[in-house]
Amino acid sequence: MEDALELDELDKIRISSNINTLKKDNLPYLEYMVAIPINSLTEIKGKEEIINKMLLEFIIGTSGIYMIQKNTYVLDDLLSKINIKYNTDSLLSIEEKSLIINIINKLYTEKELEEFSIRIESANVCLWALGLVDKIDSYNKCDFDSICKLLLRFNSYDDLVKSCNLRSKEDILQESDLVTRYYWAIREARSEESVLDKLNEKLVNIQNDTLDFITSYSYDSLRNKNVKIDCNKDDLNFSFEIPTNLNFERLSSTSKELLSLSSEDKTTKLVIQDLGKVNKEEYKDKVDKYISMFEKNGFNLFGKYNYYSTLLEREIIRIVVRKGSMSLNIYFVYVSNHLIRVDSLIESYLDSSNYNEVINAKNTNIDFDIIFSIKEVN
Repeated sequence: MEDALELDELDKIRISSNINTLKKDNLPYLEYMVAIPINSLTEIKGKEEIINKMLLEFIIGTSGIYMIQKNTYVLDDLLSKINIKYNTDSLLSIEEKSLIINIINKLYTEKELEEFSIRIESANVCLWALGLVDKIDSYNKCDFDSICKLLLRFNSYDDLVKSCNLRSKEDILQESDLVTRYYWAIREARSEESVLDKLNEKLVNIQNDTLDFITSYSYDSLRNKNVKIDCNKDDLNFSFEIPTNLNFERLSSTSKELLSLSSEDKTTKLVIQDLGKVNKEEYKDKVDKYISMFEKNGFNLFGKYNYYSTLLEREIIRIVVRKGSMSLNIYFVYVSNHLIRVDSLIESYLDSSNYNEVINAKNTNIDFDIIFSIKEVN
């Protein structure tokens, strides 16, 4: 899969279209994303797999909804009819059957029932992919009654399969890409301590999970691959590569912070900043001033290291500072007549009182993967 990360023309059109949708709705958006479904990395699941997923989500979601309404009789009748039509008992695992029995026996709290009820939205996404529902709405809940009537309309599992017209791969990728962008827009807003009033976070979360299932999108296929990023800001032009298990959080054309990256579990975070134009002769003096600034702010300097890349013919200065339980790796690189600073915060640094553990942290190679890949762009 040498070219797995290369976007084809449909990918480019889809991404541009969805970014414009977010712009129009005044939502935060990411120009560059790795964890998005693209043609070369996705296969759409077959109708039967999606139908089985839909029936499971429908049963759990319906159970939650009717138990919140304390309408056990209607729930029992509906589940019986669905089982007669689609033989759902044979589709459910022992754990899933136990879950539904426990819901009906009122062994869950109101809050837990609400979490189960939202799974009707997953069923709705599956029905959309199967061509039985017109659209997915990330702002408003689906029409539960309409879904019930729809599933009661078919005579059998085979009848349901024959009636489904699976949407095209491009239609599914278009929706999946958009929902993924909504998912990260919500998280971007949260990082800025703001809330997106229009988007429904619970809907977006479950829609995103369901579309990941439908597209069979495997993040494992991205492992051990790097993605090239271009940073362009006025006269500052450079590129670098990042491991694909890092997520883009921000790319700014105005602030000092050019890019923020983090791992999915938030244990690794890297921030790349432009500290402005400097003469090459002033490079080391500028770095010393930043070291002094850290020391004035209560940080202890654990070490200062000089690295030299024979490939780039460029010196890299690394300092390690510590304050309380927090330790930071900070790198300074001279690029396009600008001083670039890369801050690396890794979980193993956070609680370590042992300096050697800080220096030898297993994730340090992520820093160097990025630092030594930096190249000026003419």
